[in-house]
Amino acid sequence: MRKMLKNKKGFTLIELILVIAIIGIISAIALPKFSGFSDNAEARADEANAKLLQNAIQVDFASTGDYPTLTAANGNLTPTQAQINAVVTYLIGKDLLPTSTTITANDLGNFRFVINSNRITDVTYVP
Repeated sequence: MRKMLKNKKGFTLIELILVIAIIGIISAIALPKFSGFSDNAEARADEANAKLLQNAIQVDFASTGDYPTLTAANGNLTPTQAQINAVVTYLIGKDLLPTSTTITANDLGNFRFVINSNRITDVTYVP
């Protein structure tokens, strides 16, 4: 009988269940943290795009004394993708942005154009 017990190798069922439970607990803790990285990266990209547009608009104002035009009511405007594309195209034409610049807002509701007399005077990103 003792010889049979010595020859048995492997893990018991309890040991296997414990390992599976520990892996489950670790994955339950780790996965939500990793899934938030892409959301955070998209928000940071939108924020950087707003700063890029703002800087280009300010450089245009410094060189021409005028802001880019966008026919809209005065105040804060949440731009459409077409309006963002129009501003980017205008700034590329002025050599203020590289020709390869494309800005796609992941959530257009986070961009704000401040309009004064049909001129874009500010671009902000609201998280």
